[in-house]
Formats: sequence, C-alpha cells, structure tokens
Amino acid sequence: MAGIYIAGLIAVAMALAAVGAILAVFDRRRWWLYALLLLVELPMSAAAFYYLRVPLDGWVKTLIAEREAYAFVTTFYAPLTEEPAKLWPLLMPLVWRRLALSNALAIALALGAGFGIGEIGFLADRVAQSPAMAKLPWGAFLPFILERVLVCVWHAGFVAVTVYAAARRPALVPLAVLGSMALHFVGNFPIYLGARNAFALGREAWQLALFAWTLVYTMAMAAVLVFVWLRGRAAR
Repeated sequence: MAGIYIAGLIAVAMALAAVGAILAVFDRRRWWLYALLLLVELPMSAAAFYYLRVPLDGWVKTLIAEREAYAFVTTFYAPLTEEPAKLWPLLMPLVWRRLALSNALAIALALGAGFGIGEIGFLADRVAQSPAMAKLPWGAFLPFILERVLVCVWHAGFVAVTVYAAARRPALVPLAVLGSMALHFVGNFPIYLGARNAFALGREAWQLALFAWTLVYTMAMAAVLVFVWLRGRAAR
C-alpha cells in the first residue's frame, strides 16, 4: 500500500476519534442523525470537485485568457463549490426539523468533519497518482496528516456560521452562506500568495508562514465553534 494511503487512514482515524468523542459527549440521543450527516458528506469533496469545480473551471477558461487573472479567479473555486456541498443536507426535512441552537454545534461538526474526512481520501488518492509521491513512505506525509486533521476544524467552522444562522434566524441564511464562503476564501488565500511568492519571501519562508497560518486559522475556527456551543448551551 502506498505510504500516502496509510497516512490518509491515520488522519481519518484521528479525525473520526476526535469528532466521535465530542459528539458522544454532546448529544448521545441523536447519534444516528450526526452519523447520517457525516456519512452523506464523505463523498461530497470528490463530487464538488468533479461535478462543480471542473465544469466551472472549463467555463472560466473560456472567459479569461490572462494567466495571472485566471490564477486569482481560481481562488474562489473552493468557497463557491465546497460550501454548498457541505450545507445541502440542511434542506432535508429530517435535518431542519431537528435543528436548534442546542444542537447547532453537533450538526456543524458532523457536516464539516464528514466533508473533511472525505476530502482526506480524495486528496490521498490524487497524491497516489504521482509515481514519485506514491513511492514515499507514510512517515514522509506527517505534515499531510496534521494539516488534514486541522482542516477538518476549518470545515466545521465554516459550516457553523450557516448552521447557527439557520437555527437562530433562518432569514439570515443566504447572508450566512456568503459568510461561510468568505471565511473559506480567507483561509485559503495565503496559499495563493505563497504560490505567487508574494513579497519575495522565498519558498522556505512561505512554507513556515503557511504552517503558522494553518495553526492560527484553526484556532480562529475553533473559536467560532466554541461560540456556537456557548450560544446553544445558553438556549437550553
């Protein structure tokens, strides 16, 4: 088995253990609902890529020929395609009838972590398609493991903005979806800057900067989740 798959399995196990423990403590009575949401989100990363992002990119390429402008526009792909892929289960009567401030955090965790865990498998498979990367041992992918587990927190934080709005004031959901997309864009934008070597920092400096940004933004998204939890706790 390629090392990247072993690394992916380790990342999945870590994310599942963390989310499962939180949900078990949070609300054991509705474990089936959170398990269902997590399961339906597992294929959404691949689905968003192949059925939303690829067609969108094909359309954008016909409109923008200038390389730098095209590269900038692609920074909007993930927010525009992935947030709807995470949020669509809220439209299911089974879900919105049970959505409340008291369980908004649990629903956001299930949706966001489910998407993030599915994304781990999707990215691991793409990495394995490279012969050079497929030959590497799993230990070479320790940064991948850490990043993917932390990004699960990001996805849950993005989703939590809309889930909280849906539970508190449904009329604000369209605005909240834009908020989720904006948070996603802000989280990813430094990757674009690093790829362009903005400010002429150099590759190594940007690698350190992106690692630091991942940690800082993870704490920010964790703060969003804590806020939703506190609001839900006050509503009980």
